[in-house]
Amino acid sequence: VEARRILALLVVAAVLLAAYPVARVVEWAGDTQAHTIVETVSTLLALMVGVIALVRYHSHQNTAFLLLGVGFAGTAFLDGYHATVTSEAFAELFPSVPSSLIPWSWFSSRLFLSVLMWLSWLAWLRERKSGQQRIIRERTVYASVTVLTIISFLFFTFVPLPRAYYPELLFPRPEEFLPALFFLAALIGYLIKGAWRKDTFEFCVVISLVIGVVGHALYMSSSSQIFDAEFTFAHLLKIITYLCVLAGLLISMHSLFRRADESAQALLKKTNDLTDEVALRERAEAVHRELSRENDALAEIGRIVNSSLDINEVFERTGQQVQKLIAFDRLAITLVDSEKGVFSTPHVSGKFIQGWEAGATEPLSGSAVEAIVLTRSGILANAQEMELLTKRFPVLNKGIDHGLASMIAVPLISNDD
Repeated sequence: VEARRILALLVVAAVLLAAYPVARVVEWAGDTQAHTIVETVSTLLALMVGVIALVRYHSHQNTAFLLLGVGFAGTAFLDGYHATVTSEAFAELFPSVPSSLIPWSWFSSRLFLSVLMWLSWLAWLRERKSGQQRIIRERTVYASVTVLTIISFLFFTFVPLPRAYYPELLFPRPEEFLPALFFLAALIGYLIKGAWRKDTFEFCVVISLVIGVVGHALYMSSSSQIFDAEFTFAHLLKIITYLCVLAGLLISMHSLFRRADESAQALLKKTNDLTDEVALRERAEAVHRELSRENDALAEIGRIVNSSLDINEVFERTGQQVQKLIAFDRLAITLVDSEKGVFSTPHVSGKFIQGWEAGATEPLSGSAVEAIVLTRSGILANAQEMELLTKRFPVLNKGIDHGLASMIAVPLISNDD
């Protein structure tokens, strides 16, 4: 990437230098109307660059963007003023003749921008040396730019201007070397800064500075009269410099928004992961609490069995602990007498059912209890399975008639019996 950017800078400089002899021999000249259109476009572009640079500054505060923003915003007003005062409609309202007013009002906006671009690099240099961000206060920058802009307006409105062209010199407009000097100082500074090697915005700024230096030092300084070819070329190069900075700003804003979106997505992912982790932890804690509750209930059942010789008290308190583990409408404890072929129900908790009350004895043959004894395994039946189970054991219909829609039956085996 760095090699390609160096090559691009060399190509831009070479093209500008190669086009200079062409501009010198072209015998084409513009007019006031064309000039006004070009300056109107310049004004709109400079204003757009200034606004976007200030938005960029306030989204991620950087003094360089502040100075560039106010620099281009101030330049937009000066370019707009230049377009206005040099138009045919207002030319007679100012004390200076167009041959002086047009080049000097151009010069003021270009000098203003070149100084601000140089200051943007100087601010970065001071921040790097001091190790502090924003060593220049916003109010100071805004106030200074506003005062300079107003002074420029008043100066060109009321002060007669000297001549701007000196045809007796090798470069008829020697004053153009002053903004060229500031553009050159800014260019050297940005090249030394080195951020242009990786940062697209800074690379675009460097390109604009290269064009600015050549545009003033060669093209506009060689202009021998207003609206000649060098004059027109310099104005077009100014628009190109604005477009370069605008392109860099748009790319920078896009990168900023993309990084913000990526950060938001990463934050959302971390939030979701954290939410999942919290939910998982809550589920684990719920399972742990449930296991603790079950263990406590089972331990309590063990203590109950060993705490009393009254079997009815043991059954009653055991039923209370089972209720904590499994919610039920009816709990029955059944004892099987295989020799007599019967089973009895010494304890019942919950719903009363005639014929299944405590103390009742029923035949073992053909009952669900017999199936449990023979298979030595329990029965777990939901509402649908109960329909099939009642076909096999019709006596279970009595429970369904009393609202018992499901059933759990578990054999308690002691000493293999």
